[in-house]
Amino acid sequence: MDEEYELVTQLKRFMPPSAREQEHPGLWPLVEMTSACSVGSAEQDTDRRSAGLPTVDEVTANDVIAAMRLVPQVREDLDASEIRLIEAALDRGENFDSLGAACGLSRQGMRQRYQRLGGTRRWAGSDNDDSE
Repeated sequence: MDEEYELVTQLKRFMPPSAREQEHPGLWPLVEMTSACSVGSAEQDTDRRSAGLPTVDEVTANDVIAAMRLVPQVREDLDASEIRLIEAALDRGENFDSLGAACGLSRQGMRQRYQRLGGTRRWAGSDNDDSE
């Protein structure tokens, strides 16, 4: 059995009952829900219990570690999605200046972020080009 499948199977109990039936509910929801269930107050535990979710006391160190082991894959998946979104916007005529403004970055900061994420494409002949 592959490690990811084992971790997903272990952490499914942190998902709402309706989502537990899915074979693979997604890594981010599992990490997020395990994180949310691992901290909180008695009032939040009451809400969790009524939603069919584990309470803070029912979250083990093993559960937390399992969720932490999924974080690198979640981060990698998120980075790949961000690269695809940046490229899709640039393919549709946006530029690093407009994308940077939307993300709270300068043009240069947005271009550097794209490259740091692993993006390698160039949009020669436009203001998306790296040559300045």
